[in-house]
Amino acid sequence: MTKNMLKNILNIHKILENQMFFCFNIVYNNIKGVIGLERKVVLSPKKIVAKEFKVDFKGYNAEEVDHFLDLVVKDYETFAAMLNASYDRIDQLEKRISEQKIQITKLEREKALQDDNIHAMEENLSTNVDILKRLSLLEKAVFGKK
Repeated sequence: MTKNMLKNILNIHKILENQMFFCFNIVYNNIKGVIGLERKVVLSPKKIVAKEFKVDFKGYNAEEVDHFLDLVVKDYETFAAMLNASYDRIDQLEKRISEQKIQITKLEREKALQDDNIHAMEENLSTNVDILKRLSLLEKAVFGKK
């Protein structure tokens, strides 16, 4: 392989490292946010629907309370769906990170092989140059200078 090919491999390696770091930060921030939400959420849609209020002397408009609780339940259901979507996205990103780690490992192995090949080629080149110099000196000694 040529040096340009190695440079391309190194560039790809750097790009993959950057993507992996970016994905890791997204996953970390999503997990951190989800854990924080779980600790703060006290109510669930079922708890809201099952809640019964005591009637006071002045009372309350049961329809208004029911309507409001219905809105709250819808919001909770929306939040739960968003949370589940976040979990799915986290799973996707973790899978992508593991795939990229595998790809980085393969590229690192390929780079190491290419480095070895380049080193061997350089050694072979210097050996060939030495042989050519010796051959030239031998020809001059045998055939003389013309």
